Amino acid sequence: MNTLTSKLEQMAYGHATSQFISSDNDFEGTWYERYQFLADCVENSIDPDGWFAWAPFETWEWRDIVTSIDDEASSLVVTMKQALEYAKGGMVVSAINGSLDSDMNQLDMIQLLELGAKEQQ
Repeated sequence: MNTLTSKLEQMAYGHATSQFISSDNDFEGTWYERYQFLADCVENSIDPDGWFAWAPFETWEWRDIVTSIDDEASSLVVTMKQALEYAKGGMVVSAINGSLDSDMNQLDMIQLLELGAKEQQ
């Protein structure tokens, strides 16, 4: 199995996994760790005992679910990277026009994201 290294990818895979499978099992760990476990099971042709997929995926093969999780997570990574680029652009614009708060704890990342998106249009 491909080991993911970025926190962004782990977040995307965790979120995508939660959209396909139930957490009603004895597995303890993050959603990303659930994905890793499921992908390992599929890779080794092992049925993840006690695991259930959400409707309408409950009739799908686990391999198809992992493929769908991969596709969804890849799409989420692209979206999340774009959001971060917008926020970075908003910071640059704010720094240039002198409106960037010097207290980094007070930054409104949503506002910066919106500003950066507007600038890229």
